[in-house]
Amino acid sequence: MKPFFFLLLLAVSVRGAGRDPGEAAVHFLEKIREKKLNLEPGGDTALAAQTSDYKRKQIADRLDRLVSDLGSSPLEAGPVRVDGELAAVLVRKTGGFDPDRLQVFPVALVKRDVEWIAAPVPASFENSGVGY
Repeated sequence: MKPFFFLLLLAVSVRGAGRDPGEAAVHFLEKIREKKLNLEPGGDTALAAQTSDYKRKQIADRLDRLVSDLGSSPLEAGPVRVDGELAAVLVRKTGGFDPDRLQVFPVALVKRDVEWIAAPVPASFENSGVGY
């Protein structure tokens, strides 16, 4: 019985690590919506370790304001652009047919090892340790 649980745990962890940029972007926004985002270096974002506490607070405040825009509608990944170790994804809210209420959220991602991780600031690689 123990080997079965070990294989199940291994399969779940491998699936999470193989997430494509679109899935990673949607997962990032869902964590923001649930207010469960770990904004520490090595957490749920590609936040650079040298980011000051003041800047982290600014980023956290910005993400808190995003919660109301995300609402409760389902999110889906739209167009994805990958350039080496960097990616950009447009995530849109689904549900409803009113084009005036359409919302799109751009998410920047950085590839670390085999995993795509969202940059801490939506639509930007700011504070993710990415050089020019």
